[in-house]
Order: sequence, then C-alpha cells, then structure tokens
Amino acid sequence: MKWKDQIIHYDSLSIIERIAAYWALVELYVKEKSLALNPKIVGFRYKDLRGNPETMCPKIIKLLGKNICIYKKNLMKVVSESSVTTGPKRNKLAYESRFKSWEIELNKKDITIIE
Repeated sequence: MKWKDQIIHYDSLSIIERIAAYWALVELYVKEKSLALNPKIVGFRYKDLRGNPETMCPKIIKLLGKNICIYKKNLMKVVSESSVTTGPKRNKLAYESRFKSWEIELNKKDITIIE
C-alpha cells in the first residue's frame, strides 16, 4: 500500500504533526489521482486565489485559453463570494481572518510543525 510506512510513522506523532502530515498526504493523493484522470489538470491554491485574485484570475483564464475580458468579471465575483461549504461562523470572513486565523490560535511550536 502506497504511503503505508509514512502513515505508520505519522500515527506515532503528536496530534498537530499528524493533522499536518495527513493533510499533506491528502493533497498528494488528490493531485496524483487528478493527473491520472486528466494530465492537463493544472492545480492552484485556493488561498492564493482568494489572497490575490487580481493576479491569479488572469493567470487561470490564460491557462484555460480564454479571453480575459469576457471571464474576468464573473471569476472575480465568484472568488470574492463566500464558499457554500464554509460553516456559518467562517462565512463572509475577510481573507486575513479566513486564512491566517490558525496562525493566531496556535503557538509558535505548532506553527513551525505545520509549516
């Protein structure tokens, strides 16, 4: 089984280390499976899209081979709206509150482990 040795190792770590490690493994799994289904898939981080939509939206549109003028307004609107999968407490939060709150809530040791 792929990643078996890593999972066994991660199971012996602290809760913060396990969460960070499992998160990373899930990202690797999704990337690997997505590329296997379609090698043309291009990934980008939602955090980057929300944090800098003026730069990221044109890049994504260009990768799609579309005319930026037609799609930019609609894509920017989608990026600026809250996610439908976000819980009520985090819905409509500003970028900093949404993506940086974990750095405020955790101590420096845990932040270092995650990064």
